[in-house]
Amino acid sequence: MHYALIFAACRDFVPDNDMPIPRPVPIRERPVYDDSPAVYFPIARRAHTETLDLESTELREGESTVVEINLPSTQHYSISINAGLSEIHDIAVVVLSAGNAEQGAFYVRNEDFTDEYLHGIYLEAGINRLSLTALKGDVIINSLTVRDFELSSARFNVSKVPANANSSNTVRLLMDYLGDVFGERVLLAQHVTPGTNTEIGAIYEATGRLPAIRASDLMAYSRSYTGEQPPNDDIRLALEWAEAGGLVSYDWTWYSPPSSGRSHFFAADSDFNLNRAATSVFIADLDTEAVDALVEAGAIARTTYELIREIDHMAENLKRFQAANVPVLWRPMHQAGTGWFWWGDCEPEAYRWLWRLMFERFSDYHGLNNLIWVWAGQSAEFYPGDNFVDIIGEDIFNTSNTSSLPQFAETSGYFSRRRMAAMTECALLPSPDILNRDRAMWLWTALCRGDFLIDGRGRLNEIINTREGLYRAYNHELTITLDKLPQEF
Repeated sequence: MHYALIFAACRDFVPDNDMPIPRPVPIRERPVYDDSPAVYFPIARRAHTETLDLESTELREGESTVVEINLPSTQHYSISINAGLSEIHDIAVVVLSAGNAEQGAFYVRNEDFTDEYLHGIYLEAGINRLSLTALKGDVIINSLTVRDFELSSARFNVSKVPANANSSNTVRLLMDYLGDVFGERVLLAQHVTPGTNTEIGAIYEATGRLPAIRASDLMAYSRSYTGEQPPNDDIRLALEWAEAGGLVSYDWTWYSPPSSGRSHFFAADSDFNLNRAATSVFIADLDTEAVDALVEAGAIARTTYELIREIDHMAENLKRFQAANVPVLWRPMHQAGTGWFWWGDCEPEAYRWLWRLMFERFSDYHGLNNLIWVWAGQSAEFYPGDNFVDIIGEDIFNTSNTSSLPQFAETSGYFSRRRMAAMTECALLPSPDILNRDRAMWLWTALCRGDFLIDGRGRLNEIINTREGLYRAYNHELTITLDKLPQEF
């Protein structure tokens, strides 16, 4: 989990009164463009380690301290603090700033002094001012250490083999393509308000190009969903997108089964207890009648049966894509590590059980072999295991063009076999030049929907994402838009 996640999430486009949803976007255009070349950043790698004694500096929530350090070369560095909680808190969050921009955050979790790291901060030779701010909680900092850092090239030596052994040939073809691209170029993705292509329309008008990936949410297709329905069948729109050559990505912001009437995706608004539903009884390949019999026999909880019914209901929706031979970048149960959602408001073991249950039931019982499993749990504790994940996702809500290399490097710690890494949500579409400078070449970057991008009329609002920044990202030699995808997709 990263500090900005505390404050942000994708939001739907809400049209102004009586404002129509903008026209459908043009698709399958493959014009020839003169893409902007990547900017060169000087990097002179030099071994260096230096520790500054902060003499047990105490920072109360909201307070800051500034240190200066004279660095020998312009390159990437690891920065660590030796810190502990000054009082009894669950956690303290300390934000690091350099060059007038936030670079990342340290998470201090106990009173014993431990080293907390941020890897891959780009700093220039000479005097650098580093600021530490206690964003949450009170903390004591003993020391700060700066040392040289270089991302291992092994990070891009990834597996292209799908976790589902029965994956379709189309999935295998797409995994091969993604594995070849990873580390070299970045696919551009755009989250849309379900039932519309509004955000994609705004992107096209600003840049003249379309994203490679249309990302949406199957929230309204949940069996327990009681909210307002989208204006159109979103799956139909996604199938049309795939027919035009684009890639399809779906989240599932899952409305919980209502244990006693309170169904929601937020933990605070749901009464579902995943810890009680988790079971050691293997049920992934049983039909609903057999699962119900286990409930009647007292072998499993009634809520376990309700989860099976929810999963089966969603499987029927996803079969529409399988029938059309369309692969889906499937991203359910996201941001578990934040504790926001009912599927993360539990013991990590219960979360891992539910992920594996969904994976096995979709793959083995329903024969859904068109899914590429994207895990964006935001905490290594919740990682389901290499056999159940194809791609690691990270959600990063920076609002300035700072490095995402700390988060990119952290994804290496989630697995034992190599997995590709994607920026599955972002508030600001990152600069391809900064990504290239840092070698933080995410497989794709997915810009959030709603007012992260557009106003109530569906037009670019430029609050976070400027027209200039979007145009450069979409017309850049290192990014992949729909017109640059292979024809078979």
